[in-house]
Amino acid sequence: MKKTFLLVLIILTVKNLIAKDVEFKPHLWSINDPEGGLITTYMGRKSLFLYQGFAFLKGLLLTDGTIEVDFNAHGNRGFAGIVFRSKNKESHELVYLRCHLSNKPNAIQYAPRFNGVMGWQLYSNKGHIANTEIPHNRWIHLKLEVKGKKAFFYVNDSSEPDLIITDLKQKVSEGEIGLWALNGPGHFSNFSYTKTDPEPVEVELNQIKPINPNFIDRWKLSNVFKEGDLNIDQIDNDFLKKLDWVDVVTDQNGMLDISKYRKKITQIHSSPVKNGWDDVIALSTITSNKKRTINLSFGYSDKIKIVVNGKLMFQGNNSFRSKSPRFLGIVGVNNETLTIPLVKGENQILFVVTEQFGGWGFITKFEK
Repeated sequence: MKKTFLLVLIILTVKNLIAKDVEFKPHLWSINDPEGGLITTYMGRKSLFLYQGFAFLKGLLLTDGTIEVDFNAHGNRGFAGIVFRSKNKESHELVYLRCHLSNKPNAIQYAPRFNGVMGWQLYSNKGHIANTEIPHNRWIHLKLEVKGKKAFFYVNDSSEPDLIITDLKQKVSEGEIGLWALNGPGHFSNFSYTKTDPEPVEVELNQIKPINPNFIDRWKLSNVFKEGDLNIDQIDNDFLKKLDWVDVVTDQNGMLDISKYRKKITQIHSSPVKNGWDDVIALSTITSNKKRTINLSFGYSDKIKIVVNGKLMFQGNNSFRSKSPRFLGIVGVNNETLTIPLVKGENQILFVVTEQFGGWGFITKFEK
């Protein structure tokens, strides 16, 4: 009996580890791409052309495993990649290629999407971006291995991962897998996947302490306003008491991804530069044992106003192309430094953070 059970277990395990090829046929895929989404023959292969949208494999939920596909980039400025652990097209994990940035430091990008906002501006450091060669008008192989909170991305049959992600931002759970494109990058072919048993996850992200004790990691977030509906001069304690607050925590690197907790109320377009602008208030407290000044280092996306104990101390615009045609708006803790006065006791730190697209969030660190 034990031998029979063991044999069945081995057969099931081996069956699970065999890659399953999936053809591009309309009844197998849910395709949402008004300008593309064509199943056609390209360079001798049956393939799927995506211009600006998604293609999700129907009837499959995957937590851990391997996703593989061949891709052919057309050479224009565009983006294409693999979606996994998707709850819907508004919340999932995503690894993609910047097809026009071959051999550049950010040719590969990891960017989780929460509530419709893909936060690439928040996640553009080591472990989120990588260099790789992206040939044009040629089939290349992409492979993504997903294991618990980690993912490994290979380009063009490389023996070592081109990008290793050690801290996936979505909660570890099963979700749909699929493909994504923006600005008409090219064709996909030879899609396959393998399911593996989920890796055990000891703690979720909000249970992990920040790696630097000077990060301000505990905040409250208000409900969302359309930009222009929130008058900074009218924000007082009476106004704040009327808002709908949620307690939030940064990740271990000090980054607060607002979209994880709050959803934009203006329309999100398939072309992100057409998005509206939304505001949220972030509130925290610094306790001081005496009257003094501290230096606050911070980065933000897209715009911010900083109010300390009721006084406006800073306002800035870090949005995409706001400072030059090539300005990306990448968020880092040393983007800005501000000297702020503290009173003895509790000090109210208030941010008004405004988002259009690319990442709604901030990171803060204080130095004594």
